[in-house]
Amino acid sequence: MRQGELFALTWNDVDFENKTFHINKTYGYIRDLKLNKMVGMVTPPKSKKSIRDIPIPERTKKILLKHKHVEMERFKRMGVDLLDTDLVFSTTAGTYFDGNNVLHRLKKIYSGIGIEGKTFH
Repeated sequence: MRQGELFALTWNDVDFENKTFHINKTYGYIRDLKLNKMVGMVTPPKSKKSIRDIPIPERTKKILLKHKHVEMERFKRMGVDLLDTDLVFSTTAGTYFDGNNVLHRLKKIYSGIGIEGKTFH
């Protein structure tokens, strides 16, 4: 999956029974001409071929189910129910990740284990 596809993934897009991700949208920043600034937006993928299903390995399914349970508990402590429309991967406030922040943090992790010049992909 592309980074924007991961960021836009909701629990509705995860079919645990058939072990499939349904990729049908992406999240990224576009320039709002009225506001004259970059704003985050969910959009359809770049092409029709980008709308696809990706199989979920059994190990990944188990990790995702555990992640969903942890997220449900976290949101419950905040007084909010986790919905199927909620993001699979989100900030602690349940909002979309910023790709630059993710890459910055990932580079710190890479550097800590001796890997340099690696990107998200």
